[in-house]
Order: sequence, then structure tokens, then C-alpha cells
Amino acid sequence: MKSFARLFIACLLVFSLALPADQAAPAQAAGSTIEASKLKKISRLSYPLYDAANNLYTLYIFAKDEKKGKIQEDSYQLGYKKGQTSYTGKYQAALLKSGERYAAVQTVNLGLHMVVPPDKKNYVLKRISKNTPDLFIMTEYGTSNFDLFRSFAVQSGKLQLLTFADKDGKRYDAFWGAGKVGGVRMLPGMKIQTRQYDNSKGKYVFDTFALHLATMTLRRNNSSYGNTSSWNQAGTGDRAYLTELKNSAVKGVLPGNPKVKLGLTAKAVRSILGNPKGMSNGEWHGYYEYNSTFIGFDDYTHDMNDSSLVTELLLNVEKQNLTVSHVKNWLGKPSEEYVNEEEGNYVVIYSLGKRALVFYSDDEDSFITRASIM
Repeated sequence: MKSFARLFIACLLVFSLALPADQAAPAQAAGSTIEASKLKKISRLSYPLYDAANNLYTLYIFAKDEKKGKIQEDSYQLGYKKGQTSYTGKYQAALLKSGERYAAVQTVNLGLHMVVPPDKKNYVLKRISKNTPDLFIMTEYGTSNFDLFRSFAVQSGKLQLLTFADKDGKRYDAFWGAGKVGGVRMLPGMKIQTRQYDNSKGKYVFDTFALHLATMTLRRNNSSYGNTSSWNQAGTGDRAYLTELKNSAVKGVLPGNPKVKLGLTAKAVRSILGNPKGMSNGEWHGYYEYNSTFIGFDDYTHDMNDSSLVTELLLNVEKQNLTVSHVKNWLGKPSEEYVNEEEGNYVVIYSLGKRALVFYSDDEDSFITRASIM
């Protein structure tokens, strides 16, 4: 996706008036300084940015070889129209600390070569918690559904690029996808959340990242799928649910009601949950049916009695919108996974000592329908 976006932008640059190579001004040396009054005159963009220590800076973006031109063709993907003013050049960043006369030219590579006013592709994500920096966001075209964005923060007086990483700090990339309008938001506790529409699932996917300033990484902290684009996740999602499910499986108890557990008698189950709404037989045993919970026993329904023992806790988890990839992301590599051709589904198994946690879906790319503790 990244290479396509950069190629698309490069093609648009051809349509703008280019500055001849023999007239191009050299870039400002990184680490040098520019007087504030001069910097304000030559800068194309500027943004106020706080660091985590509450120091205020102004980020200026300028190009010594900047050239004014016109967009020559409409671009639906990028939102440009023929005739719009464009500015091209090798843009650099400079940071001016509040109260100082000189700004420091930054070493970070912005990767910015064109600005088309009014610029809406680059913006500041304002902090909402103490000891958290503002984030400077730069976006590029990704697909019709989402854009690719990078995040920058001021740390130790320098503008630094943040890298996305998994929950353990293993780095992914500097780019992540997010919806085109309002696809990134700040959360309390040094976190950000993204959303984008997933065509393959027909739902919105939300990802939450925790900012680690020591390593300048945004570590993936949670994920979930939602039926709407509403920001109702508050940074929670699959991770907490799957962690609770795993902990319940280790103990052999029903999530949310630990009194119901493997090895319990049918009589004891009824004393806790009441009479079942129905009874049915599966391939291996009979079940008590309680809304989205099915209690499996060591007998089929026609042989079941008060002394029948619980051997399985089966949950209907369709409303959780779980995917196999998200399960693996938060629970790690499964003990086993395979296509069950006889039953026509995909099975993912986590062996947990004497217990097992099993997930079932139509195929590897479908949402998980059932989860079983046995």
C-alpha cells in the first residue's frame, strides 16, 4: 500500500511546475539554526506542539527549493482539483522553543514533497492527559477506505518519528492505516485509537496503541471489530475479553459465573442457572441451553440425569466479532489449528494444562462463532 501511495503522489508531482535541477537551492543543514523571524517568512506550514514535559514548541515546515505551481489534473483519490495552487520542494522541519530566538533544523525526514492549500493531510493530535506529548500526524493516500499515517512527537527537544509495534515492543512499521476523516483520536493515558472500514469483514476495525516514549514506539494495546463507526470502544476490546476467557479456561469455569464449572453435576448446574431453556444433542454429548451458553455433559439427553457431569462449556461469541488473527495476536500461537472438513469449519485450539480453549469459525478469515472450554 505504501509504495502505491508514494507512486501516486510522485505522478501528481509531474503535473506541477518543477524547479530545474540547476536552480535548486540546497537543503538547510540538519542541526543548524534559523532565526525565528526568517523562519516564519519561509515556512509553508506551522503547528504548535507540546512535549511530555509541558514545553511548548512551534513546528515549522519549509523548503529552500520550494516552487509554486498548479495541479494539472483532477485527483479524486487525493482530493485535488485541476487548477489548485500547489507547492513542491524538499520540505524540512524546524523546531522553535517558546521564548527563544532561533529554531533548530531537524534531522527527521518528513518525506513531504508537495503541499496543496488548504492542507488537511497534516495536523496535530492534541494531548488530553498530563505528561503526554502532542502528536504531529502526516497522512498519505492508502486506498478508497483509508489513508496511511505517520506520527511524530517532540522528545528531548527533537522531532522524532514514532514506530508502530506489537504489545511486546516488536516493531512493525512507521505507517498505519486509518479512516480518511477523523480516523485517529487521542485517548487518556498516553494512548491513541484508529478506526477504518474493513471491506473483507463488512465492519469497522478499531486498534488502540500505547505510547512508549523511552523507545518512541506506539505499541498495539487492543483491537476490536464494530458494527458502526461510532467511537464507543474507549480503547477496550478483544484483549481483555480473550484474557478473561483464557483465565476462565485454565480454571475450567464459566466466564462471568465461576460457580459453574467442569465436573459439576447437572443438578448443581440447575441450582445455579435454573432450568435450561432447552436441551439438545451434539456429536459427543447432550447440552443444557441457556441463551448464548451451552453446558455439555458426559451423557446424551436421553441418558442424562441429576448425576451427569459437565464436560464442556460452550459459548456463542458471534456478537464479540472475534477473528482468528486477533485471537492469535492476544493469546499467542495456538497449540493446534486446522480445517475440520467433516464439520465444515476452522478450529483453533489452545492447550492449557488439563484444560483446553477452542475456537470455531466457518474458515480462517471469518468471524468466530463459538468458543469452548473443555
